[in-house]
Amino acid sequence: MKGFLLILEVVLSLTLLFSLLFFFHSRLIIKEEPILKLDEIGKIALTILDEKGVLEERIYADDFSSLNDDLDSTLPISVKYNFFVYNLTSLIGSKINGEASGVTTNVIYFLYGNESYYNPRKIELVLWYRE
Repeated sequence: MKGFLLILEVVLSLTLLFSLLFFFHSRLIIKEEPILKLDEIGKIALTILDEKGVLEERIYADDFSSLNDDLDSTLPISVKYNFFVYNLTSLIGSKINGEASGVTTNVIYFLYGNESYYNPRKIELVLWYRE
């Protein structure tokens, strides 16, 4: 009878030990770094270009090919995009890098001109993940 109780105690102890290990291991997996959403990626990319002065320079010079190159080097390789640039009344430029597929996100960013004149531009960035 003592042998049976000893075996039962060992089995229960091991079961409790493995349960605790599984519980703590699963808790560690849950605490991974958060993944940025597509709209956050787009806002960050446009903000970086704006803070460098590149965004304003390209937009007001109508140099959309160079802006496309700048976005290529700023956005992660896993993200594809198209962009459209508007003035107060109409579309003034765009760059289509492919047909949007899957889940897309639109990011709107505004430029208001420089210190000497008000000349607003709206940049619409359409983002999606590569397949």
